[in-house]
Amino acid sequence: MRRSDPSQSAAKSVAVDWIGALRPAQLREYWDYERNVEWSYCMFSITVNEAMCFRKKGCHGESVQLVTLAYELCSLLVEDLNSILCGMEEHCKEYRTTPSVEPLQTEFFRSRRARNLARQNRLLDRIPQSRPAKFLGKLRFLRKIVADVSADVGNVASGLRDSGATDSAEPEWAMLDAAHYDLTTCLRELLVMLKCYLRILSTEDLAVFHTTIGSFKHPLGRAVPS
Repeated sequence: MRRSDPSQSAAKSVAVDWIGALRPAQLREYWDYERNVEWSYCMFSITVNEAMCFRKKGCHGESVQLVTLAYELCSLLVEDLNSILCGMEEHCKEYRTTPSVEPLQTEFFRSRRARNLARQNRLLDRIPQSRPAKFLGKLRFLRKIVADVSADVGNVASGLRDSGATDSAEPEWAMLDAAHYDLTTCLRELLVMLKCYLRILSTEDLAVFHTTIGSFKHPLGRAVPS
């Protein structure tokens, strides 16, 4: 069983690992994943912002259509996020990799469920446990938040179609805004965790890691929903 190579880049802290350099192979891997999820996120984010702009202009029909499109794009983004989250979780469980990790910050989320999950993660982080266990725990909480946020966007799309996106649909628009914010936080947390993980992987481990993440992708290139 391969293990990480501490002589190359031992995990120290999230702050150190985030600003620290990656070796060429690990950097290429990081860029590939980052470009993929950032592209998915940008398409979703732009669509949400356009929907809100049309709403302010009173173009209700156009705003509803864009929210429906935003939900479809959100689903693609969630698939991309889950492929990396699941891949890191599976690889960490198999090889007991020990990346640096910090618990989720409650103040970086807006929806009540996301904040509650982040609070739970912080509470569990105080319990004495190994670093891999803490890392795995944070991954699972992130996956729960991503799933909840995706469901919220779907509910918003359905709600606005039913209401016609009129002013009475204020709760739906507030939920969409919170979901957008929370997905942004999840993406940033994921990228930090990914870099911390890659920092301690040897070149040999990197190939296995790539294969593990690939196993959670749809045959046509999309990630398998969890």
